[in-house]
Amino acid sequence: MKTFEFALLPVFFLKGEKLTEIKRKRIRLSALFLIFIFAQFFSLKSSYCFLSDASRGTSGANFLKIGIGARASGMGGAFVGIADDATSIYWNTAGLSQLSQQEIVFVHQNWYQDVNFEYLGYSLPVAPKHTLGLSITYLNLGNFQGYDASDIPTSEFSAYGTVFGLAYSYKVSPSVSLGVGLKGIQEKLENERASSLALDFGFIYKRGKFSLGAAYTNLGTSMKFIQEKEPLPGKFTLGFGYKLFQDQLSLAWDLDLPKDDKPVLKQGIEYGYKESLFLRMGYEYKTSAHPPWRIEGTGLSLGGGFKFSNWEVDYNYSPNQVLGGSHRISLSYRFGTKRSL
Repeated sequence: MKTFEFALLPVFFLKGEKLTEIKRKRIRLSALFLIFIFAQFFSLKSSYCFLSDASRGTSGANFLKIGIGARASGMGGAFVGIADDATSIYWNTAGLSQLSQQEIVFVHQNWYQDVNFEYLGYSLPVAPKHTLGLSITYLNLGNFQGYDASDIPTSEFSAYGTVFGLAYSYKVSPSVSLGVGLKGIQEKLENERASSLALDFGFIYKRGKFSLGAAYTNLGTSMKFIQEKEPLPGKFTLGFGYKLFQDQLSLAWDLDLPKDDKPVLKQGIEYGYKESLFLRMGYEYKTSAHPPWRIEGTGLSLGGGFKFSNWEVDYNYSPNQVLGGSHRISLSYRFGTKRSL
């Protein structure tokens, strides 16, 4: 363990400082947690699409892939390395420790056609280094016309998906935060239901204007409709963030490595004027799985928002040539006693 510990010192930029035993334990904890995230990814490498085409498009509960929040989505979904609001429960659970107050956020998304998506998240700092998060996600797919075996119309039926989440984040040091989340997932289609339990893991390292994040999401049991089993859409993400011009400009990059699709590179930018008015833009690129390597642009995201007092309102629009545009709006409120970070 000591050999491994000292090998990690350059990673945390400690530069030979004499560490106390408490700091040593924190580094061990952070290192082991980060290694666990990477190990989960590489232990399943045979099922990842960029190593095996057979797994592409094979997962269930695909609504778990829908990005949460108008702010993060306005930056193209490049948020794992930033993750500093209540939507961190979805993006990177470690980010909850960056919140100095309680925060509640409501997200409404008019998805394509008549599909609606709702999210409610709440973050609660319970101690100087400990933060809890609660969330509810609801996807309403609307009503569908039923047909019998003779193709005769029957009664309509509904379809929806829900997620109940509980997250915890621990600030190991002023620079390092860890996070874990547990969520219960359910889908309903007509009279059939499928459910699953899943875990999320997160890591964030911040130093000055630079931040590094890593997250492994949707590690859990398969969804089962009748006799058909489908795995969850597991994903490993590595994210970077950097601030410029007295923190008015934030740059972000995320690399998604999903189990059931091609790798995705996301980039985003956010400009804040006097911490009250914000403009955002993001773009996604999908990469080919094998040589010859190709990068294909998949979508532009635009957004903005404004803060007044403890309130923040954000909006995002993501166009799609085939399905039409997607609109998101978020309303968040921060309250309670501030804690030092």
